[in-house]
Amino acid sequence: MAFYEPFNEMLATISRDVAEEFSTDSWMSHHPSSIPYFREYMPLLKDEGGVVFASSSFAFARFVPQQGFSGPLTHQEQDYLASLVGLANDCGRVPVFGCCRSLGRINGIKRSIGGFHICLYRGLLDEWASYVSQYDSGNHYFIRALRAILVNNLHVKFFADLADRFTLPDADDGYGGFEDIRAAGKAFFALHASLYARAMGAADITISVSALRLDASHRKHIEDIIERATGITIDLSDVQREISTAILGLSLVDLVEVRELVEGSTAELSLDERHRAVCLIDESAPLLVTYVAARRDLEDRFLELQAERATAAAELRAMQNSRLWRATAPVRAILNVMKRESKG
Repeated sequence: MAFYEPFNEMLATISRDVAEEFSTDSWMSHHPSSIPYFREYMPLLKDEGGVVFASSSFAFARFVPQQGFSGPLTHQEQDYLASLVGLANDCGRVPVFGCCRSLGRINGIKRSIGGFHICLYRGLLDEWASYVSQYDSGNHYFIRALRAILVNNLHVKFFADLADRFTLPDADDGYGGFEDIRAAGKAFFALHASLYARAMGAADITISVSALRLDASHRKHIEDIIERATGITIDLSDVQREISTAILGLSLVDLVEVRELVEGSTAELSLDERHRAVCLIDESAPLLVTYVAARRDLEDRFLELQAERATAAAELRAMQNSRLWRATAPVRAILNVMKRESKG
């Protein structure tokens, strides 16, 4: 029984109508078609709306436990997750949580409900491109969420340092609460590299989406591990990579700065965690070069096509203004009438 984003803030107030209708087609999700996201929660909906025990503070204010990454969940979070596990058990199903807001509390979740924990991650550059694409399309949620994680978890020194360095006082200012796209991008890479590095150390298995896509034997190996650990048979053969063509606003110099920030976070990350975070950042460097070069080629080709179109339009105007074009106008009119009559 799959519970989509159990820490999503919508669940604190969601109505039955929204739970029955909100799906992949409700926004520019790029997700494969499926049943509504929150249908599994419906048995726990209160009459006035919202899922039992759910709180909007779960999303960002409690992203990292007050005692730090290794700290316990609050009693409310524990009761909430227990209620979801209980619902699945009552239905004779295995509960599966798709937690997009769990990276800062994976240790607390493991202690609270046990289970088999998978750290499934997407390449940082691909993920950042998705953020920018959504922002460019008018959906500012993901950039604002990035800022919300930082400013609501200032008890984590690294987050406080990133917030002080990159965020603006108001989420409505600048680029979703950052000075510009470059500042948001550097904050994104630093935050997510550190979060993934910690989660990888706590999870039972780490899975790269890119590796699943590129290596069929690796994909089968992962499927077998999950089946042995959970009893659930899954098929990952439809995994795809989608990357937008948005302007990312970052350079290799920016990634070097992010790398230095992560390497300097000795109070927050262990040596192994810093190594994993740096590896994630370094993976993005050659991809960024390729991405920028490919986009430059596309832009050059677009400019060429624009120039060709302008030339063709000028030649057409010159032809239409010529004496020969005007002189042959009656003949063209007769031919058009003949064509219409032949079709009729």
